[in-house]
Amino acid sequence: MYTKIEHTFWTDRETRNLSIIAKLVFLYVLSCKHRNIIGIYNLPAGYAIYDLNVEPKEYDTAMAELAEVNSVCFDSATDIILINNYLKYNPLESPTQITSAIKCVAEIPPTPLMKELINTLIKHTLIKPEYS
Repeated sequence: MYTKIEHTFWTDRETRNLSIIAKLVFLYVLSCKHRNIIGIYNLPAGYAIYDLNVEPKEYDTAMAELAEVNSVCFDSATDIILINNYLKYNPLESPTQITSAIKCVAEIPPTPLMKELINTLIKHTLIKPEYS
């Protein structure tokens, strides 16, 4: 799966102020094998800690930093992560992707982050204009 990461990632004021570990974790959640087409998915902390080879405390601190600047939301009860603005930079580009997105939503267990996903969908166009 392809995910767009804008070059402005490095010059964004909030990103520039993140710790190195938080930047690494953010790049990880944007590009890891667990992600999906809509930016809300299951990511147990242990997977990320193992993949990144970081200490649990480092990971938790980085996630708190990312949540503080509203880059991600995390539901520790269900291990669901939501990347805010994911669909802004990775809009659905075809009817096939829309179908895939619907399946992804159906696979997410009940979580308060669904409300955040809905807010994201309202804030950003879910699909490119030619498919709406």
